[in-house]
Amino acid sequence: MTISEMHTAFKLELDKTNSLQYPSFTSIEIDYWLNKAIKEFVKTRYSGVNYKKEGFEQTQKRIDDLRTLVREVTVPCTTTGAIKSIGTTNIISYVLTDGFNNTVFVAAPYWLSLGEEVLLTLTNPAGTIRQGVTEVTSDDYQSEIDNPYSSYILHYRSAKPLRLFYNNTIEFISDSTYVVTSAYVRYIKQPVPVNYTAVTGVVSGNILPGRRYIVATAGTITYNGISYAVGVTFLGVEGVTTFVSAGGATVNFVATDCELPEQSHDEVVALAVQLVLENIEQPRQQSYSQQVAIME
Repeated sequence: MTISEMHTAFKLELDKTNSLQYPSFTSIEIDYWLNKAIKEFVKTRYSGVNYKKEGFEQTQKRIDDLRTLVREVTVPCTTTGAIKSIGTTNIISYVLTDGFNNTVFVAAPYWLSLGEEVLLTLTNPAGTIRQGVTEVTSDDYQSEIDNPYSSYILHYRSAKPLRLFYNNTIEFISDSTYVVTSAYVRYIKQPVPVNYTAVTGVVSGNILPGRRYIVATAGTITYNGISYAVGVTFLGVEGVTTFVSAGGATVNFVATDCELPEQSHDEVVALAVQLVLENIEQPRQQSYSQQVAIME
C-alpha cells in the first residue's frame, strides 16, 4: 500500500465504512498511529512477543515481516588496551570505532541487534579470518576471561572473541594473540516514519531525521555533504538540520510510504486501529484484538 491507501484503509476499518461513527482524525494524527503501529509491529516480530510466539528468523513469515529493515555494516575497531594479564598473556579489549555514532549508521540508524561477526588478524602464522563472537553479559564475562578453555582463546586458528554490549559500544575481548580488526554488525534499522501530508513552501531549516524531502525548484541544495538537483528526494539524518541552497532551490516535504514489505501493511493498519480503539473505546477494542491476534 501507498501511504494514501493506508490512510484510506485506516479510516474505513475504524469508522465502519460510511457510518462516520468516530471523530475525524487529521492526517498528522493518522500518521502518528500508523508510525506507532509500525514500531510495535517490528518489536513484537523481532522479540517473539506475539500471538504465535515466533521471533525473527524462526519462520519464513517472520523473516519476510522484517527483511526490508535488515542491514549489515562493516565498522573498524580500535584497541582500548589490556584489561587483565594472565601469566604472559594479556587480555585485550577492542571497541567499534566511534561506536554507534559512526557515520556508517547515519543512513540506516541502528535499532535492534541481530548479531555480529569479526575480522581477526593473526600473527603466527600471519593471516586474517572471519569468525563469530561469544556473547556474554556484564555478570559473566569475567568468568569467561578466567576460563582457560573459553572460546575467545585462539586454538587451531579459530577463536570467538567475547562480545559485550553497553551504552553506544560493542566491546570485543581477545587473548592478545590476534587483533580484532573490524566488526560486521547485522541489525534491524529504525523504520523511516510514514508521512502523508506534503508541506509546500521553503523549508529553511529543521530537517527532521527519517523524513523524506524533495528539491522542489530549479537549482541545487547541499545536505549532509551531498548535492541534490531539482526533483531528487533525500532522507533527513540525525544531527543534520540545515541545508545550503544554490540557484534559489527550495525543499518540500514529500509523502513517505511504509518501507515494510507489502504483505505486512494490512497488519500494520489493523494494529493501528487496535491502538486507536484502545485509546478511545475499551469494549470494542477487546473484540478487535481477537481479530488482530489471528492474522498471519
